[in-house]
Amino acid sequence: MMFATRTLVYGVWLMSAIACHVNRPHAPIHPDEYIEVTFGEEVGSVPDIIEWPKYKDGRYQESRLIQFPSTMHLTLPSGQQLDYKVLNADLAQKNLRIYNVYLRLPTSSPDTEQAVSILETELNKLSPTDREKCASRIKSLLAAENNPSALSGEQLGCYFEMAKGVYVRGGIETILGEQLKTEWIVFLEFSLHEDKQTCPCP
Repeated sequence: MMFATRTLVYGVWLMSAIACHVNRPHAPIHPDEYIEVTFGEEVGSVPDIIEWPKYKDGRYQESRLIQFPSTMHLTLPSGQQLDYKVLNADLAQKNLRIYNVYLRLPTSSPDTEQAVSILETELNKLSPTDREKCASRIKSLLAAENNPSALSGEQLGCYFEMAKGVYVRGGIETILGEQLKTEWIVFLEFSLHEDKQTCPCP
């Protein structure tokens, strides 16, 4: 399913990161760290390098922000394993178990065609059928814009069910690159849901 939202993604992410740091200092994750994340794992037993943050009253926060470039090693409920080099990432928990991982891949481009090409390559590894469908829809949305470079804070992408209960949202989003020029990066979001009714798929 397609979506197009106009939200200041990086602005929200940065504010969340600041809030997380203020609420509870935790061990920093250094560039190029290798981080293992297992879906369904209890946040209280995650590797020390993640050290899930807590509120002052001791409750675990809803998310853990990985704020530096790293390698994310994901293990899905089926046992399938995936590795990604990322610019940064957001992990989310529900009922104290990791159920959502949002990855921003490190390659950026001012050219939308190149960004979509990178996305296609990544989606092809997950689902060749959905790759073509997703890329086609993103290109259609871009073609409808007179000036794609003006899409500040834009996300363009789609959802598909990669495996039973495992949903993927793949797409491109804008960031401010060098000299405050708009560039596009690829994002991949993996999430666990019992069915489409519990998935926030638009």
